[in-house]
Parts: sequence; C-alpha cells; structure tokens
Amino acid sequence: MTRELYQFELSHYCERARWALDYKGLTYTKRNLVPAFHSWQIRKLHSKARTVPLLLDNGNIICDSGEIIDFLEINHPTPALNPTTEAGRATAKKIEDFACDTFGIHLRRFFYYWAFATESDDVVKRLLLLNADNENHKKWFLRGYGFIRALMTKKMKLTEENAQKSEYEIINAMDKLSQHLSQRNYCVEETFTRADLTVASLLSPLCLPKEHPIAWPEESDWPEPLNRLRDRHFRDPVFQWVLKMYRQHRSPSMATDKNISLDSND
Repeated sequence: MTRELYQFELSHYCERARWALDYKGLTYTKRNLVPAFHSWQIRKLHSKARTVPLLLDNGNIICDSGEIIDFLEINHPTPALNPTTEAGRATAKKIEDFACDTFGIHLRRFFYYWAFATESDDVVKRLLLLNADNENHKKWFLRGYGFIRALMTKKMKLTEENAQKSEYEIINAMDKLSQHLSQRNYCVEETFTRADLTVASLLSPLCLPKEHPIAWPEESDWPEPLNRLRDRHFRDPVFQWVLKMYRQHRSPSMATDKNISLDSND
C-alpha cells in the first residue's frame, strides 16, 4: 500500500495531518516540498489543490488537514478520533473551526510577519526550507527569494497592524479555550478526539512540545516577538494543556523513508 504526505515540516496544519496518521499507526512517506514551488507540485496531483497537506492513500487523493482526518476516520477507523455521539461530533466541529480560524490563520500570520521583519534572510530561508527534498527547487527558491517573500507578504497580508491584530486574536482565543477547558480534561466527551488533536497541533509552534516529531529550530532562530509571546503565556492553562496533550497522546512518527527526493527535473 502506498501512502504519501506532501507537506512542509514546520506547518502546523501539516502537523495536524501527521498526528492523525501517527495516532492511527499508519506508515507513510513524507514529501517535504519547497514553498512557492509546492503549488505547482500539488497541482500535478490534483488540479484544484494549491496547498499542503495533501495525502495520497492507495490511489485516493485528499486535500486539507480536516478532510484528511475525515478520510482516515472512514477508511482507518481504529483508534477513533471522532467523538462517539452526534452532539459530540457537532461540538468537535465547532472547536476545530474555531481553532483553524484563530490559531491556524493568526499564528501563521504573526510568525511570518515578524520573521520577515526581524530575522536575517539566512534564518528565514533555513526555516522555510527545513528538510525540503528537491534540490533543484531549493536552488530556484534561493535565487528568487526576494520575489517569493514579496508574494507571501501580499498573499498573507503581512503588515505590522495585522500582526498586532493576530496577536490579540491568539491571546483572546487562548483565553476562551481556557474557559472551555476549566472543568474538563478534553475538549469533548472527556476523551481524546480530533478536537484536541487540532487545537494542540495548531498551537504547537507557540508551545514547542518536546514530543513534536520535528526537531524545533533553536530559540534564536524564532522571531523575538514570538519568543516573547511564548514566555508571557507559558503558564497559561491552555499552554500547559497543549503540552499535556502531546505528552499523553502524541504517538511516535510512523513516517518512513524520510526526505526521499522528488524528481530533480520537476
């Protein structure tokens, strides 16, 4: 059986998909793409897809981390990530959507704005190309970095004002989630579900859990405003809850043949 995950190593959306695969004990090959070139690579697999993660599973092509979990629940149902009741599944969906709309979007924007604004180009390039496979694409990325950086800035609307708004949204969302978790151990039904997996994975670049399967960059490589945000909120309930979810439920990586190069002529 062939199973491949097309991804970026540092992407929190890709971590969401990886965790689901690992939790279910499914082996897969990681295909670590190069930013900007990834859209073209993904379109070769699915004409309507533009982003990662994308999963190939025995001839099936699934785009988007949430849809990947949906697919895995149908085709590889054990151990389950869906709540057992209809009400629980509806609550999980609301929490997942909330996490994607807040931590997913705003943590990414906050990171990229301050990375471009405060870090050296060498550091940013190293973060963006972490474990990327295709040497030819990496060379072209480095040559066109200025253009790619401008394109990413425009696409993600990276301004200082938006970065400040994103910081507010992150903190506000953490406070709301802390209230939700104040009388419970899990988001839904007092057992680990896709809602917990989604929230924890999307917050992982802020919380830096040790059990994360990717070796985190050195603290000096992270944008300083992100380090300050992390230090200020380390003792917050939801921050500690994320670390607990990783300690208790982050299964070891099932990825095999890591960093097999894509066709160098692509």
